Amino acid sequence: MRILVPCDFSNLSSLAFQTAVKFAGCTGGKVTLLHVIAASGDVLVDISGNLIETSEMDLSMVRSDMDIARARIDSMIKGSGYANVDFKVLPGQIEEVVTHETTISNYDLVIMGTHGAYGLKELFIGSHTEHVAMKSHAPVLAIKSADHSFNHIVFAASFAEPVIIPDVVLQFQKCFKATLHLLNVETKDSSINKQEVSRKMNEVASKYHIPADNVNIVPGFDVETGIENFCTEQNVGLVVMETKGRTGINRWINGCISAGLVNHTPYALLTFKKSK
Repeated sequence: MRILVPCDFSNLSSLAFQTAVKFAGCTGGKVTLLHVIAASGDVLVDISGNLIETSEMDLSMVRSDMDIARARIDSMIKGSGYANVDFKVLPGQIEEVVTHETTISNYDLVIMGTHGAYGLKELFIGSHTEHVAMKSHAPVLAIKSADHSFNHIVFAASFAEPVIIPDVVLQFQKCFKATLHLLNVETKDSSINKQEVSRKMNEVASKYHIPADNVNIVPGFDVETGIENFCTEQNVGLVVMETKGRTGINRWINGCISAGLVNHTPYALLTFKKSK
């Protein structure tokens, strides 16, 4: 298990790191802390992340920021007490750098802290975590607060198509000794009837040894609201959903429930893309 944790030295990124260390300890995994120094696309680095000198640009400020970040991350690692941690400090824009790293380095999971985004910011910009979650090839776990309890995990889906629960979710369930629930939200726009949904959900439950009591079909005005209401009633700490990878205005036009949940819900959210 290889886990990437983008770090901006905020309390939420520290919580993401703590979660990653605990999960890595359960799975024998490795954690990589990544700090991104804001810099223009003209700044170049070599394969080891070292700045490439050019005669057209003064890199002294970027180099100083990178040295400071390395020292702070080194202190975080020593304080974690977990040996299998390394780090990278790279210049660029956080969404592009993180998604590039997940592509070239084959991470199994990204864990990020997020405050979400609302209103016009959500429409035109979105949160860093939303963009990473929608673009990353690896599953992304968004941490919202220190109050998360992972005793209950909800896997939410329409169940209109065949469902495969990613291995990382099952490992997370085992690590945190969590109860896994299946959830479908029945809205006026649901494409298949309740009996068919129930049949498909029971097939998934049987495959993954999930008790019948943890198979739930609930009514909702919309899917996002239905999930949030269920999580509040059941004291759920983590929601798992497939993402279609839509952001910004495209998400508002074509719909992407997982992107909305990344920005709005108070619960931790793990998103993944279906394997092709």
